Amino acid sequence: MTIPRLDYFFGRPVTKITSSKDGGWTINLEGGVRITNHNKDRERPEALKDYIFVGQEMSGESTVLKFVKYENNTESARASVTVDPKEYSISTPDYNEGEEVFPQQSDHDRLQAQQEIEDARPDEPVERLPEAHESPQEPSEHA
Repeated sequence: MTIPRLDYFFGRPVTKITSSKDGGWTINLEGGVRITNHNKDRERPEALKDYIFVGQEMSGESTVLKFVKYENNTESARASVTVDPKEYSISTPDYNEGEEVFPQQSDHDRLQAQQEIEDARPDEPVERLPEAHESPQEPSEHA
């Protein structure tokens, strides 16, 4: 799976902003791209429809998404939206089939999350059932 980066989507217009039940929100870009903020303490952006996503500024503390609005081929307004580097995700049908990806999480965080999944699995092996093309093994008889 390719991990999408924000700069893949520069030049795409904002189609809408949606809120989620958990207090987060999503910036929807043309083409089905979704940039979702998962931090409920971050203020939901307003009035970005028809703005163009044009840039980003990244640091360890924040990621700033930059937008510009054009009217009659002239820049008429600028806006920026701040998200936390580890608390936003990107989903797009072009790169990850709509699955949410957290592009700024470090490899350490990804490995830690994978370990948590592994730790949650049962310790005892699950008995393997025969495949459809296999026949069950007959018990061996000893004389």
